[in-house]
Amino acid sequence: MHPEIDRIRAIPLFGQLSPDELETVASWLEIREESEGRRLTPEGASGYEFFVIEEGTADVVHGGDLIASLGPGDFFG
Repeated sequence: MHPEIDRIRAIPLFGQLSPDELETVASWLEIREESEGRRLTPEGASGYEFFVIEEGTADVVHGGDLIASLGPGDFFG
């Protein structure tokens, strides 16, 4: 399911896009909910996905060490 334009506009990364640009971005995005503690991408793997956090948090771990904690508005991938 693709997100609604207003939902995308509320994310700072996309806030300055025109309505046409938001429509294009919406067609590329997919809403995805994940369970707490689930690994989204394995360390060192080539990435083909881009994640934008709308709610909740994600920890960035390298070699078992916590590098960063990401939250709403942050992105990675």
